Amino acid sequence: MHNVRIGNVIDKMQENLIIFLPLMLSIGIVAYFALPFEPEWFAGIIMALIALNGIYLNGRVDYAGQRVLQFLFITGLVACIGFMSAQIRTYSICAPAISEELRGVHINGIVERIDRLDGRKGSRVLIRDVYIDGHPPEDMPEKIRIRIIKDDHLEAGQRISVRGELMPPPAAVMPGGFDFQRWAFYQKIGAVGYAYYEPKTVFEADFTSEHQIERIRKRVEKHIYAFFGAEDQTKAEIVTALITGRKTQMDDKDKEALRDAGLAHMLAISGLHIGLIVSAVFFFFRLVFSTIPYVALYLPSKKIAAMLALFFAVFYVLLSGASLPAVRAVIMMGIAMFAIVMDRNPISLRLVAFAALVILLILPESILSVSFQLSFAAVASLVIFYERTRLWWQAQYAQKGFVRRCYLYGLGVVATTIVSTVATAAPGLYHFNHFGVYGALSNLFAVPILAIFVMPSCLLAVILWPFGGDALFLKAAGYGAQVILDIAHYCANLPLAVLHQPYIGVWGFILWTALGCFIWYWSRQTRFVLIALTLIACGFLFIEKQYNIIIPSDFKLISARDDAQRLLAYGNSPSRFDKEYISAYYGRVSKDYIRPKKYQSCDPDGCLVELHQGVFMQIVKFPENYVEACRKAAFVVLDFPLSALSDAQRERGCRVPVLHRFDTWRYGSYGIYVSPRGDVRISSLYSRDNYKRPWSQPSWR
Repeated sequence: MHNVRIGNVIDKMQENLIIFLPLMLSIGIVAYFALPFEPEWFAGIIMALIALNGIYLNGRVDYAGQRVLQFLFITGLVACIGFMSAQIRTYSICAPAISEELRGVHINGIVERIDRLDGRKGSRVLIRDVYIDGHPPEDMPEKIRIRIIKDDHLEAGQRISVRGELMPPPAAVMPGGFDFQRWAFYQKIGAVGYAYYEPKTVFEADFTSEHQIERIRKRVEKHIYAFFGAEDQTKAEIVTALITGRKTQMDDKDKEALRDAGLAHMLAISGLHIGLIVSAVFFFFRLVFSTIPYVALYLPSKKIAAMLALFFAVFYVLLSGASLPAVRAVIMMGIAMFAIVMDRNPISLRLVAFAALVILLILPESILSVSFQLSFAAVASLVIFYERTRLWWQAQYAQKGFVRRCYLYGLGVVATTIVSTVATAAPGLYHFNHFGVYGALSNLFAVPILAIFVMPSCLLAVILWPFGGDALFLKAAGYGAQVILDIAHYCANLPLAVLHQPYIGVWGFILWTALGCFIWYWSRQTRFVLIALTLIACGFLFIEKQYNIIIPSDFKLISARDDAQRLLAYGNSPSRFDKEYISAYYGRVSKDYIRPKKYQSCDPDGCLVELHQGVFMQIVKFPENYVEACRKAAFVVLDFPLSALSDAQRERGCRVPVLHRFDTWRYGSYGIYVSPRGDVRISSLYSRDNYKRPWSQPSWR
């Protein structure tokens, strides 16, 4: 009986194989990125051949677990395809990066993109076709990103020459954290830095369509700010973010309010915005075509409307900067519109899975992107929910009455908000470590305003801007944006508006993903698996072993959480990003940090931090305190080179693990877990034995 039930489950999974293919593919992609070394080019091929051989041999015999093993072999084969797609994508990237800091170098290149920063911070400029004075041509980065303070005359497509400072893309703040080096590698950015002054030599280079689009974006942005004026800068910032995708000029308080209220997704051009644009254009043209008898009777008006909607979606994505989340969304929307042209259902879980499959094969690194995880979690959960409740909704809409239709619309908004909020909670907690408690409430009121009022107004304003008819619609979009911001501030200021959750761990996140898959696959046969996964996932949310001590690779910040849950920030001029990232890891904010001057057990000689009752870590500033620190602490951090110790001190050694600044130079950032018994587990960004990935290598190697 047990084997029969398992067989029935596998039969159902094979019937819906297209839905499980992205998950199988993701196993191989995640395995590739998790390796501490770069595998040989034939590694994926060998594993695929082994899986194929297993499928062939297993199919020739019949035994009790044959079908289960066959399904596992198929899963392994698809995972190998994902592994190979990640390898091919990596090998196709030819993006050298500088290996050391370059000071006072002359930089020459073509401006590709300009992102204005808030206040007087200038702009973040992306430059391609780069030439760095004195740098070997074979190691020249394809693109670099620098900050230029005085940028009044910069335009996309100009070749500039400027003197500045360049650094390699920074490593992850902590082991397992966001890897900016990997992100920059796939963006082909080989250096970051800043310019000392305004570019001296500026002349026009060969224009491309990308440069022209970027110039149009800048003109639209200037027009919006000029229209709203200095008194309505907040409206201008939100409308600019919704049209051109640039939100770097927003006030920090407004950004924080939107984030705490669960509305930050509204300003990140993604599937929500593309879907609103496509829906508005599609139904508008359907309405127009229905009023023209010849078109309605003799032409496929629905298919024409679908193609026009896709055209406007592509135009909007280009105008908004063609960010990766927007590109992924337009690919998915293109598949949906193509389904309409082919007389297929455009809204189904199979379509969502096919879109994910296409994206993962083309851009396998997307699996690590929070935007990919959030968007597909939300879309898939909504499709599952409405597929399961379709008959009920059809029965309700079959009954007439305007009031009833309004009630059903409101109910649909509530259901959509709750389902998408629950579906995106796990990836949101994993990546951001905080959760907007009133996110469902704020989205309930803000999303309809965005969908019905703001986005259509923005679209019409852009279309009518060349003809001078955009004023009314820009004003309408500004009022709607202000209402959304007011909702955000109201919800963010409510009691207990934000839940700061410590790091839940990758295994907790994976189990929650598996839990979501089994919820869709709910049946009598799988209910025990579902219950078990629920309990295990809930446990992983709270039992993940967190680092007590985190030290970024630049050694400018030593973060330690003591027994009283206080955060100590010891270091010389730590970056704001490092402090915010590490404090979020602990479920806190950067202002919770305590400086050494205010920490009771810190003095000019260093700091003694009680991690657990009777278990200490000590930061030693001078060599003469080394022996005493080794005697009383479970872990020692030296704020000086190891060579400063005397021969006698080095020969005597230390009974506990010791870390010094050259360790972070060699092995990157460190995360240290110290148990209540004093046992120490050390994790470093780069393996001590072997770490060689195309995007991330220690400079000394």
